[in-house]
Amino acid sequence: MLELKSTAFASPVKKINSERDVVTFHESIAYARIIAFIRLLNEALPGRRLTEPELQSQASEPILGLLQVLDILDRYIDECPPKSGPRRFGNVAFRTWTKQLEDNADLLLREHLPESAQTAMPELLPYFTGSFGSGQRLDYGTGHELSFAAFLCGLYLLGVLTPGQDDVALVLLVLNRYFGVVRRLIRTYTLEPAGSHGVWGLDDHSFLPYIFGSAQLKDIEGTPPTASVTDRTLVERYREDNLYFGAIGFINDVKKGPFYEHSSMLYDISGVQLWTKINQGMLKMYNAEVLSKFPVVQHFPFGPVLFPFETTAERGERPEQTGVATGLSASTDATVAPGCVTSAPWAASANNNATSMRPGVPPATSRGSTQGGQPPSSMPPPDMGPTRAPWAKS
Repeated sequence: MLELKSTAFASPVKKINSERDVVTFHESIAYARIIAFIRLLNEALPGRRLTEPELQSQASEPILGLLQVLDILDRYIDECPPKSGPRRFGNVAFRTWTKQLEDNADLLLREHLPESAQTAMPELLPYFTGSFGSGQRLDYGTGHELSFAAFLCGLYLLGVLTPGQDDVALVLLVLNRYFGVVRRLIRTYTLEPAGSHGVWGLDDHSFLPYIFGSAQLKDIEGTPPTASVTDRTLVERYREDNLYFGAIGFINDVKKGPFYEHSSMLYDISGVQLWTKINQGMLKMYNAEVLSKFPVVQHFPFGPVLFPFETTAERGERPEQTGVATGLSASTDATVAPGCVTSAPWAASANNNATSMRPGVPPATSRGSTQGGQPPSSMPPPDMGPTRAPWAKS
C-alpha cells in the first residue's frame, strides 16, 4: 500500500480533451501507477496456469469477494435477455443490464470488499462501473478494459490487495473471470467494438489477455510453440490454461474465415518464435496503442487520490511513491508520442522463415503475390499507417 498524500476521495473527472492532454497524461502520477501495476502482475505470471487447483483454495478474502461480484454480474445477463429483432450491432437490452449494474454496484462492492475500500468508494466506483462497456453507445473496447485495470490497481493502492500475495490470483482468477463476463456480454448483446481498427488491430475488444497470457509462457521450457495460435485444435487444447490462447479461442468462436485474414496482426506475431519477445512487444504496444491513443484514453477519468492527473513534482511526491509496490519502477521504455508508431522489440530479429511453418498459412495464390512461400505483408492502407503492426515487414 502506498502512503497516500490525501484521503479526500472524490468522483473522478475527465481531463483528456486533446492530443496535448495525452502527453500530460504520460507525465502524470496516474500513468505511472497504471504502468507499474501492469508490470507488477506481468512479472508474477511465468509458469502459472489458469487451471491450478490451489488458486481458489489459497485466494485471499478480497479476491474471493471480487469473484462473487463478477458472478452476480454474470447472472444479471440471464435477467436481461436480448431483445428480439434484426440488429447487427448493439442489442438495446444491454442498456437494461448496464442500468442494473449502475443501480447495484455500490452496494455490491461494499458487501464484498473490506472496510479499507469503503471510504474510497466515491472515487473507486466509477472505474468499476465503467469497466463493462457503454450502454449509450452499445460498445466495449480497451478503454473499458483499462477502467477495470484501474479499479484493481486502486485496490492495491488502498491496501485491499497485497503485492506479492494477490498478484497471481488477481490475474488468473479475477481478470480471467472478468474476461469471461465481458465475452458473454459481447456475444449476448452483439456489442460494437469500441475504437477497433478492424483487421489491422490486435483484437476488436481486448488487449490485456495477450500481455498476461504471453507472460504465463515466457522464460520457461515446454511451452506450446508461438505458431500454435493459428491451429484451432491446439488453441482448444490450451485455451483453458492460458489467457493468450483463451483470447484467440474467443476470436475463433465469433469470427469466420482464415485466421490470417480476420486477425492479421496476431497472425504476424505468431511468426515470432519466443514468448518472451512477444511479451515485451505486447507491453510496448499496449503503451502505444492503448495508453497513447486519444480515442481510447479520452474517456479515462482522474481522481484526486488514486489516479491524479498531476505529476509527482506538482504533488510534491517522490517518484518512487507513484509505484504500486515498494521497489517497483513505474518507468517504461515504451513511452511514445501520441499517434506515433513504435517498433516492437522482436521486429528486427523475428525469423523470416517462421511464417512458412505455421498452420493455416495462406496459399501462394491468395491475397496477392508472395515470395518464397511467404504470405504477403499484412500492411494496412496508407491512410491507416499509424495503426499497422509495429513488427510488420515493409
